[in-house]
Amino acid sequence: MMMAPLKIKSYRHLFLGQFFSDFGAFLDIIALNILIIYVWKLGPAYTSALLVIFAIPMVVIGPFTAVWVDRLPKKVIMFTCDILRVAIALSLVWTTNVFALYALVFLKTMFGAMFDPARQSTIRRTVPEELLLQASTLSQILANLVKIISPAIGSALMLVTKPSSLFIIESVGFFISAVFILGIPKINEEKKETSKKENSFFSELKAGIVYIRSNWLLGYSMIFLSVGMLIVFLQEALTTPWARNIGFTESQLGYIMTANGIGLVIGSLSVGKWTFWKSNPLRLMIYSGIASGIFMALFGLGDIGILLLPKMAWVLVFFIIGVTASGAYIPFGYTLQRETPANLMGRVSGVSNSMINSSMLIGPIVGGLLATLFGTSVVFIGAGLLLSLYSFIVLIVLRRKFILVQEKTVDTISSKL
Repeated sequence: MMMAPLKIKSYRHLFLGQFFSDFGAFLDIIALNILIIYVWKLGPAYTSALLVIFAIPMVVIGPFTAVWVDRLPKKVIMFTCDILRVAIALSLVWTTNVFALYALVFLKTMFGAMFDPARQSTIRRTVPEELLLQASTLSQILANLVKIISPAIGSALMLVTKPSSLFIIESVGFFISAVFILGIPKINEEKKETSKKENSFFSELKAGIVYIRSNWLLGYSMIFLSVGMLIVFLQEALTTPWARNIGFTESQLGYIMTANGIGLVIGSLSVGKWTFWKSNPLRLMIYSGIASGIFMALFGLGDIGILLLPKMAWVLVFFIIGVTASGAYIPFGYTLQRETPANLMGRVSGVSNSMINSSMLIGPIVGGLLATLFGTSVVFIGAGLLLSLYSFIVLIVLRRKFILVQEKTVDTISSKL
């Protein structure tokens, strides 16, 4: 049943298009950093600026471009974004100025921020309701795999080639994605007649935000995941110094990242297969937050020498955290698809991406400052306990409001609120 959505031609082409699009988007991360640090011999401030350039389109511009995603044909949007990114990736080959590179990366990321809401909307319009869980799970698994595979391939290629070659390969990935997107059958997109005032840009943007506020399950899930990601990313930039303190060598650092990625994939497959949580996805998200926080705190105990574990045991902890994290990502992806009408999917997913990426941008900055003031171990322990406590408080608050009630479906609960 997990592979059932791939029998649908529209989803199959979209799935393959997503693979090559994401592959291209993540392939050049290593090349860009090598170009800035080793080729142009610029300082770390420039690579930090690169991270900000990556984040701005998703955080600031994404919700606004999502309005156009809901207005225009989704297939046309995705195809156009891919073709434009082909041109941008090829332009990176001949870029000799860091500020020109920033401009090109900004544009490439902006078109990526338009591609994803259009992809989400296409899933909602082409996949039957009973297969939405499998479709969103497959998409999440693919995204996790590409985040592991693409940078790894990029790093391996950098041993035998130069950064410009990766940009060429990246452009090929976007082109192949465009070919698959072009093969998607015509999507029926209903057009609603509205007055000029109702059809204004900001009224449409507001409609997406108003809908999120009106749907308790979607709104609570979005806020819970965004705040949870902010707490998790407090320690994201501290993983490398933590690993060094524990005794991991540079070559062994990849083990923990790979273990975490494999945990995400296996966890996603498990959550997608055993769907006991479908009646209330938010409950599984909360329990996942409690468990993830406990395991995160273990890193801090290891850093100060209270918890002494062999390296393979720490690798296992990273794997387990990957598994528990999937208990938040998969239910949220399903909630986003199930609770959002097709005509609002672009705007709702745009706001969602903006909130989550804001957390991923702010978290490492705040975490780095806290680590400087109080030490790495304090951040790991504090963030872990805070995540568990936050999740537990949300669980209690929602239960008191009769939102989380056992043996009642989401539809039944929603009708009573």
